[in-house]
Amino acid sequence: MSVIDPQDVSRSRWLQVGWAFMLLGALLAAANAILFMSIDAYGHPGIKSRFIATEIAGWMHTR
Repeated sequence: MSVIDPQDVSRSRWLQVGWAFMLLGALLAAANAILFMSIDAYGHPGIKSRFIATEIAGWMHTR
């Protein structure tokens, strides 16, 4: 029989919580981006184009 270390279980649980929060943050960021791009009255068109260009440049920089 193996003995389960309580610290390993605790670390594993906090790791799962961290991943859940990261996934939730990514989903909320994606929803915010979709709303920002789809609502016509939200912001000036110049701001939207710079926002998109910055996002594309950032994405290409990480590739």
